[in-house]
Amino acid sequence: MSFTVNDSLLSKRYVDTKLNLVFSPPKGFNEVEKSISNTKLLDSLSGLKLEHKKVFFNKDDTALIVVSKVNETLAVKQLVKKNRSYIDKKWNKPIFSEFYSNAIRFNQFILLDDKYVVFKLMIKPNKELVEINYIIPKNNYDEAFAKRIESSLGTINRVNI
Repeated sequence: MSFTVNDSLLSKRYVDTKLNLVFSPPKGFNEVEKSISNTKLLDSLSGLKLEHKKVFFNKDDTALIVVSKVNETLAVKQLVKKNRSYIDKKWNKPIFSEFYSNAIRFNQFILLDDKYVVFKLMIKPNKELVEINYIIPKNNYDEAFAKRIESSLGTINRVNI
């Protein structure tokens, strides 16, 4: 899959060499302490054991991006299936897709409810499975915000290409 990347819509690059992950959050998102994250919402997003590595927050839109390492030993296919089963029970009509971008396999869930639009990505840039959640309040999600998200998604890559 190909994303349109508009650099003017992006913040500075985030690099995690341990996860072999690099990407640029949308403009307006800043790194924050992990402790501010909404744990109730985060817990409803995944049926997997996660170690939250980085949280980005946009104070104007009250949107979050959470980068997490999956702390489970099952094969990727089994973990995606486990997560999908969990999400199907917790969310109404989740949308699931698989695609490749920058030679990385993405398992994407789009989750919608009356409060949030969530783009959940499961990727394996190296040995570790990584989950990235873009969490946007539904009332702040519009076409302009979608373009910012698309630009950010298009920057997700490996550090060591």
